[in-house]
Amino acid sequence: MQLPSSFRAETVTLDQYRERYALYKSDPDLIAAHLVAPWIVTLDDHEVENNWADEVPENNVPREEFLVRRANALRAYWENMPMRLPQQPVGHDMQIYRRFRFGDLAEFSVLDTRQYRSDQAAGDGTKPPNPGSQDPARTITGDEQERWLLDGLGASTAR
Repeated sequence: MQLPSSFRAETVTLDQYRERYALYKSDPDLIAAHLVAPWIVTLDDHEVENNWADEVPENNVPREEFLVRRANALRAYWENMPMRLPQQPVGHDMQIYRRFRFGDLAEFSVLDTRQYRSDQAAGDGTKPPNPGSQDPARTITGDEQERWLLDGLGASTAR
């Protein structure tokens, strides 16, 4: 199947992100998967752009431009994925991390490893380790989410 040329452009605007989700949701295998199983989802970097971290884009576009793109991507993500009202984005921020409890049997802590993380050091693994990549203050979750995760794990009664 030949896709329209609009799908060959990099996704940046809200309309473009919505079009991509419409395309993905037309896939028969994805439709079947959604029909047979519940979904708990979290954000990956490609929902916005490759290798973004916190307010740092992959390429050297101005911060303000990237944050508009991020807001567009998060809005389309929230509109098209099984997310609840509390996860509705506010500007370029979205509360992704959350917890699902299934009685005392299981508890899932869903993490956000994009919005609070340190920028990829050492060229995202393409360069040798350096002082930046070895800095113990580096984070993938941010302080608040890390505390939330550890507190939740410590208090969990799930088997």
